[in-house]
Amino acid sequence: MQKQDLIDCHHHLWDLKQDNHPWLLDKPKEIWIGDYSDLCVDFLVHDFKSTTSKTNIIKSVHIQSLTQSSIKETAWLQAQSDKWELPNGIVFYADLSANNIEEVISQHKAYSNVRGIRQIINEHPDPRFNMCPQPELMKDKKWLNGFSLLAQYQLSFDLQCYDYQLPQASLVAAQYPNTNIILNHMGMPINRDQQSLNKWRDYLTEFASKSNTAIKLSGLAMLNHPMDKTISQKMIQDVIAIFGWQRVLFGSNFPVDSLFHHYDDWFELVLAAISPLSDVQQHAIWQDNAERLYRI
Repeated sequence: MQKQDLIDCHHHLWDLKQDNHPWLLDKPKEIWIGDYSDLCVDFLVHDFKSTTSKTNIIKSVHIQSLTQSSIKETAWLQAQSDKWELPNGIVFYADLSANNIEEVISQHKAYSNVRGIRQIINEHPDPRFNMCPQPELMKDKKWLNGFSLLAQYQLSFDLQCYDYQLPQASLVAAQYPNTNIILNHMGMPINRDQQSLNKWRDYLTEFASKSNTAIKLSGLAMLNHPMDKTISQKMIQDVIAIFGWQRVLFGSNFPVDSLFHHYDDWFELVLAAISPLSDVQQHAIWQDNAERLYRI
């Protein structure tokens, strides 16, 4: 059987000798993803490639990974790409509400593989699930002013939030139609009962109504592990029905998701979910959409 060529548009790399990931260097704590001690080792390009046996990673997009210095991470990733030809796209962290946001963007844009920004904005009343120290960030004028710079600098925005935050994200997408907003981890619904999934589909439908939005098939296991494969496969099919196959991308969220399953397990689940699609449509999800949206 020939390996499937694909672009993984959501993964992380780290070299702990860079001393740039405090959350991996300090003693791990029990957090919402559980015990993550197994992540506290180097994860380099060769580690990333060796995690899969049924796929051939032809390109990839690296998503910021909670570093102490974002510019240091970008510089290191560019050096890895220059040497190993991966990752091909870099999505860096920046606080869009920062006073010096344009200066920060300019520093990162000096590196040729930079394609976008991710600022995690998951809000939740339970502190275990809250990842955003500032409430209602997508309504903040300073944050929106920072967001307005993305089109000028040809940057996309990787949106990580919970599904119930998507109505506000839809307003942002409508206000800035020239900026692609790529939703991480399928909107991160915390609960997977039928009522919760009905609401999740409604939130996605509103967000998908904006033509500058897209979504990644990734990260389903983080909030619900062990992952229910039947429910997850149906969720993937729902996402494709809502967004259309032209705006759906494949991502692994590795090595974080290695806490819950093997890389090939996730690949096989997505492969089964999209099997009813034509070869052209499947190819778009595996490769074409990532190449277009991340310009790689």
